Order: sequence, then C-alpha cells, then structure tokens
Amino acid sequence: MIIPISDPNISLLIWKKLPDPSQLFFSLPKSLVLDLLKTSNQRWLDKPNEIGRETVNKNLDFFLPFREKLLLEPGIIVFRLEPALTETEMRLIYAFISRIFGLLNQRYGYFFDVIDRGMDYTKEAIPVSMTNAETGYHTDSTAKNYFPDIVGLLCLAAADEGGDSLVVNAANLYQYFWQNHTDLVSCLYEPLARDVITPGEINSQEAIQKNNFPLFSADSRGLVFRYMRYWIEVAYSKLAIAQPEAITKTLDIIDNFFSEQENTVRFKMKKGDVFYVNNRFLCHNRTAFKNSGKPRQMVRSWINL
Repeated sequence: MIIPISDPNISLLIWKKLPDPSQLFFSLPKSLVLDLLKTSNQRWLDKPNEIGRETVNKNLDFFLPFREKLLLEPGIIVFRLEPALTETEMRLIYAFISRIFGLLNQRYGYFFDVIDRGMDYTKEAIPVSMTNAETGYHTDSTAKNYFPDIVGLLCLAAADEGGDSLVVNAANLYQYFWQNHTDLVSCLYEPLARDVITPGEINSQEAIQKNNFPLFSADSRGLVFRYMRYWIEVAYSKLAIAQPEAITKTLDIIDNFFSEQENTVRFKMKKGDVFYVNNRFLCHNRTAFKNSGKPRQMVRSWINL
C-alpha cells in the first residue's frame, strides 16, 4: 500500500486558483531603500550572511509578511526596485532582502551572475543557466546532498526577446497524481539518478549512481519536490541503463501538467525586479531568449531557511 507523504501543510501549498502575476509585484518604501543604502557597505556583497542583526531586526516587521508568502502559497514574490538605482545599489538591496529571508549558500558564490556564456548544456555537463536556451521546468540544484529552500533572482538587464519567467506548483501536481494516476504514484517516491553538474565535482558513473533521490519526499519542513527531466534522462544514458517505461510515462505526465496554461504563472522581469521563488514546492522555467543590445543579466542567490 502506498502512503501519501505526511505533511499537514500540503493544503496550504496548493494553489486554489492560479495566482495573478500582477498581484505578485511589490514596491519597497523609498525611505526603507534610502535607509538601507546609507547603512550598506561592500561587505554586504562579499559576506551577506554577516549583515548586522540590528539592521535585520529593524526591517523585520516589513519583510515578515513577504516571507510568509514565500513559505506557503503562492510561494512567489517580486520586488520592483527603481530602475534609476545603480547596479551596485540594486545588488546591495538584493543582498539585504536575501539575507532577511535566510542564509545564503556559496556553492556558486553567494551571488551568481546568470548570463549567456555561449555554452551548450546538451554537449557538456553545465548548468542551463550558463546558456540562452529554455531551461525546462526545474528546481535548482541537482546535487543529492543540497538544495536551496528559496531561489532569488535580481534582474540587471532583461532580454530583448524572450526570457520570460514561468512558475508551476508541484503540490498541485502531487494532488493531481493521487486523483488521476494512482498507478504511477510509486514512481514519485523512487530514487532517480541525476547527472552530476556541480563545478568541481567528479562526473563519473559511480558519482552519478550515488547522486540519486526521489521526485517527491518530505523532510522536517514538509514537502520537497526536486526535478529536471533532462538530467534524469542523461543519468540513465550515462549509466547505460534503459529508462523504465513507468518512469518515462511519469515524466511525460509531469511535463504535460506543467505545460498547461491553466497551471502556469508567466511574467517578464525587467531591470530592477527582484524575484524570489520557493524551491521546495514550486518549479520554474525560463523561455529561450535573444540578446541584441545589452546582454540579459540576472544575479542568482540560493537561500536556506
């Protein structure tokens, strides 16, 4: 008998109706921005986890309601900074907000510039964030022993064409499987190998074989969904193992569910936008993009509660 994941909060993660993108954007009070910029220094960018407790506590009341929006549904917020701010000022404000939501991880550096580096993730084991290709629906991090609770993105330059952000809800997907595909629910709990793409880690068959974990699981904080179809299928290929038909069918259902417009929040970021998404129960995607003027540039942060 297959038992559902035990998380009493799943009902608080499910989107009862699709979030309206226009309701996800928020502005920061000018007085707060000015006060933060007066308090800030380069150390905020170099060691954001050491931002002073006094500064954090002073602004906690304003940001706590937004933190709640991230932890439960809708799980998405976008702060719209004034585009007249300098790049450094935007980075400083972004560093502070990220720190107030949790502790930043340094696997790729506290702040990782997401730009097209002219690379091809289908030809070498690199993150899709280093390309201009559509990323496909995914949660961040393919490493078994680490995933961020929240992913942040600061937009410093939008793409001239494409580069839209798309977000879907895996809690809704989980409910959908239990209502419509109970014969495949066991596949959601089966550990699946993923390709190893973290810089500095050995990409060998043994490493890939050990890098296995299920699509759905639960930890002390509740539901966890970890997905990127491409790296699952590459792992099967590199291990020279035929992908089971039930797994392929499960991945097809997931992709079809995510591709439905009625399940997808879609919006386009512009300069000064700061986007945060819950990486535990939401899955995000980016459409392919083209640059003609200034290259599209985002700054990513990985945050843990």
